[in-house]
Amino acid sequence: MGSKPKKIVILHLAHWDQLLGGAELQLKYLSQYIANMGHEVHFVYPNRTHKKIEDTHVRLHPLNYIKTIGSYGKMWFVYKRSINSKLSKIQPDIIITRTFSSWAGIASQYAKSHSLRHIHFIASNNDVNNREKKITWRKAFNKLELKYFNKIFNSNTEIVVQNEEQKRSVENKQKLKSILLSQAAPENDVALIDKADDELKVVWIANFKPLKRPEKFLEIVEHFKNRDDITFSMIGGYSNTYYNDLLKPYHEVSNFQYLGKLTNEEVNKVLDTAHVLVNTSDYEGFSNTFIQAWLRQVVVLSLNSDPNNILKNEKIGYQTNSIEKLKAILEGFCRNDKSTLIHTGNSAREYALSNHVINDKYFKKIKL
Repeated sequence: MGSKPKKIVILHLAHWDQLLGGAELQLKYLSQYIANMGHEVHFVYPNRTHKKIEDTHVRLHPLNYIKTIGSYGKMWFVYKRSINSKLSKIQPDIIITRTFSSWAGIASQYAKSHSLRHIHFIASNNDVNNREKKITWRKAFNKLELKYFNKIFNSNTEIVVQNEEQKRSVENKQKLKSILLSQAAPENDVALIDKADDELKVVWIANFKPLKRPEKFLEIVEHFKNRDDITFSMIGGYSNTYYNDLLKPYHEVSNFQYLGKLTNEEVNKVLDTAHVLVNTSDYEGFSNTFIQAWLRQVVVLSLNSDPNNILKNEKIGYQTNSIEKLKAILEGFCRNDKSTLIHTGNSAREYALSNHVINDKYFKKIKL
């Protein structure tokens, strides 16, 4: 980073203390890091709750939360005037966004008209393709959201992607160059890692939604249910009663537990004792949980996602393409393959320490 302190504004749809997902976690890491480097960090967000938020690293700018009619699509564009007013008062050197919404386009417009840098982080593989997304009349406001978002591809915005697939999509579909910067996390204390020898601990971590396919994990649990050599845990919140009904039959399964929604620190404690992380998502950008798992010597078994072919090329996990193959790998670990499990976990930590830890080397590419 340069020696002269900069004034950096992060615009996002939620503060991590009010809503924590992958994007919020990465912004938390980013804001804390650049604040520690001596830059002045401002975080602008809609204040979703009355909960008081305190942050010693970041100057917070909560906007009055505007309740909108969701049945006709997203309406984040209603904050445009408030955002522009806040930016005018702060007078930043750099604006950062990390969300598929009108806020990215609003930031892009403001940055262009004031000759500022705007850096947008692509989160999901689908975000790159949404420029051509067809929207039904029932979700009419989504058309305006998309129109705003697409402005990041037409101005001075610097696009940061998480994986090679996103980089190719931006280049081929948007005819733009991008910066490849995959996920990262703070280095953890290896002394906290504590794996049991007498059972295999398997964990699934995500907010419950169709994309994450939690029912696929429960299909695995069903196959191994009530055994004493393997345990399963699910972490994540849900709001749809469908998932409550989905979990009901498993409350009496002796080797399964649903842990609910946990803080990031609590998730890391679970991973310290886990052997395997299972990912059943249809697709990912670059899952934060992969990094958290690797740093804690956890082997990743992924049904579909293998960002940049890391699992395959680095031999630190498995991308199976089928539940049956995933079950077979777990069965092997249970029976007699503990040495492979330990070796793969150790390799995963070594790889993550070299490539996915937040430090000066990691952020060098975006020159904050």
